[in-house]
Amino acid sequence: MERNWTTFDEMVRTMAVNAPHALIADWHMRLDKAITTWFVNSRVNRPGTPTKVYDVLITHGGLPQDAIDEINQLRRLRNRVVHEEYLPGIEEAETYARSAWRLAWMVADLPVRMG
Repeated sequence: MERNWTTFDEMVRTMAVNAPHALIADWHMRLDKAITTWFVNSRVNRPGTPTKVYDVLITHGGLPQDAIDEINQLRRLRNRVVHEEYLPGIEEAETYARSAWRLAWMVADLPVRMG
């Protein structure tokens, strides 16, 4: 059965019910792509560790510390889902997707710094 979603909320709900782990993995990737895009557009080499990435996003991008803390929490949950035998609940997956979506837009709105 094919399902065409018309809203973000419909997509999130359907995915959370049917494949919460996939929803988390997908939105982790989307958030990470937003971060990578900021580094590419800013002509700054992306550091190899999350902590160093966060430091650059704060110092050069101006991302607030509370957003960095939330990104780090999302990264830890994603790692748990992908690397451990952990199946997230529906609400947990929905919350993850909504948070990642909001944070990706925060990163996309950061000023671009040229090197």
